[in-house]
Amino acid sequence: MRNILYFLLILLIPACKKSGADNSTPAVTANAKTINEATIDTAKIYGSWKLINYSGGLAGGKYIPTVLTVVEFDRDRTVKYYSNSVLLAQDKYTVQLGASIFSNSPIFQIQYAQNIIKKAIIKAKTDTLELADDMYDGYYYVYTK
Repeated sequence: MRNILYFLLILLIPACKKSGADNSTPAVTANAKTINEATIDTAKIYGSWKLINYSGGLAGGKYIPTVLTVVEFDRDRTVKYYSNSVLLAQDKYTVQLGASIFSNSPIFQIQYAQNIIKKAIIKAKTDTLELADDMYDGYYYVYTK
């Protein structure tokens, strides 16, 4: 009987896994490789941006909008959301450096007045804007001018 218990113990020990809080750096998507660059020009977010695709969420899929979806960041710190050229919503926003799940260093984020979820500015180029919900299981958005 003792031999059977030892045998079961030997089989079960390798199957055990350490649990608890993991304080390691969160994984960053391949698209987020420019996130720590101090050269992100936040002024490049201004203007109208067409949503090309978004991915993530609990299901982890990649989605392409079926209607024309546009977000417009104005210099007066107003953001407007359009669907097929119809204004759906607008809000005030600020751009700030803050703690993020994507980096151990502060990164630029968009904080909306009416939404608690911040958007991390992953990439801000002349013709491309990439934003990500700064939360686990959030979405990653890709826009073009």
